[in-house]
Amino acid sequence: MHGKSSSPAAPAPVVDAKIAFSGGMPQHGHGYPTRPAVTANLGEGRYRLSGMKFSMSGWWEMKLNIGSTLGADQVVFNTVVVADAPPQLAAAR
Repeated sequence: MHGKSSSPAAPAPVVDAKIAFSGGMPQHGHGYPTRPAVTANLGEGRYRLSGMKFSMSGWWEMKLNIGSTLGADQVVFNTVVVADAPPQLAAAR
């Protein structure tokens, strides 16, 4: 018996993007206690976000505004931080 599997082509990475970070706790009306920012372009469409600190349990939003020669977009990641548990991420658009 023979078989073949295939997957759709992955989109090309976004290189040399300008990424701005914002977010916080929508239910509390405040931002992060630190100033998270993209601190490195790691190449091949990968970037390092540094300075993230969740100072309390609850719902947090992480908003990334992304701009490049291809255009602009925004992505929002929602996470609920529970004391003594790793955060669970869910992407929303």
